[in-house]
Amino acid sequence: MTYRRYKVGIVVVVCLAFVLLGAPPVHAASTLVQQNNAGNCAHSGCTGSSVQVSLQNVASGDVLVVAVNWFYVFQNLTSLVDSVGSSFTQAAYVSGWVGCAIGAPTSPCLFAAIFYATLSSGASSDTLTATFSRPTGGQNVYVYEISGVTTAGAATGTGAAPDATRGTTFSTVPVSFQSGAFLLAIVSSDTIGCTPSYTTPTPGFTTSTENSGALSSCTEWSDTLSSSPTTFTMTYSGLGINWVEASIALNPSVISGFPIEGIIIGSILGVALVTLLRRKRRVTEET
Repeated sequence: MTYRRYKVGIVVVVCLAFVLLGAPPVHAASTLVQQNNAGNCAHSGCTGSSVQVSLQNVASGDVLVVAVNWFYVFQNLTSLVDSVGSSFTQAAYVSGWVGCAIGAPTSPCLFAAIFYATLSSGASSDTLTATFSRPTGGQNVYVYEISGVTTAGAATGTGAAPDATRGTTFSTVPVSFQSGAFLLAIVSSDTIGCTPSYTTPTPGFTTSTENSGALSSCTEWSDTLSSSPTTFTMTYSGLGINWVEASIALNPSVISGFPIEGIIIGSILGVALVTLLRRKRRVTEET
């Protein structure tokens, strides 16, 4: 082997060693594939106790993120299922506005929760069904299909207006995330305040219009934000309202391959090692 080939071999070995042992991982970018939402009815006059919402052509390996809100005391979310048999994990839950109902001075009236599930198979249609303990109003279910994210290490946050205090700014505790994560927050309120017409989202976020007409929820999402952490702060333009908020951050998944940072740094180290060997060779020859 010539000395030139010897140098090239050293560069390649050092470069690969750095890539495999010390280089940072490569992350995918999260992408919102599709979204939809539905609700039962307004605050009163409801007759059903379940809400259904569908997505079309869902893909295996994508993640479903589901945000649910409901209004009024003595009501609970009893089940969340879909037509392809996904197993949903509750990531965040918050309740608030205690004492809104006569005869229930210690019971909360506003609720919000976030769930996620990884699709184990694709399907031409997937219908989610959220079932509640009673047909009280203000129920909404938002579902988002996301690609390029992992559920491992999901970060969540919650927030709520202090009891008997109506506010115009909604936010959660700070939630940290990696650049390119999928971020979602849902606010449950007692009035019209959460509709996009009245609510300004966090910069870099997009709101989802409530389809039900219940006027009790709003959501905001982003798959492009890079400035961490965030408190999912939304601003209401009207008078103060009662509210609770739940949020989640799903980081981008790690993909296989050789990161360019490792190749560059490994090459630099390889060249430096070759230079040292050349100097040592010259000293040896001179002596």
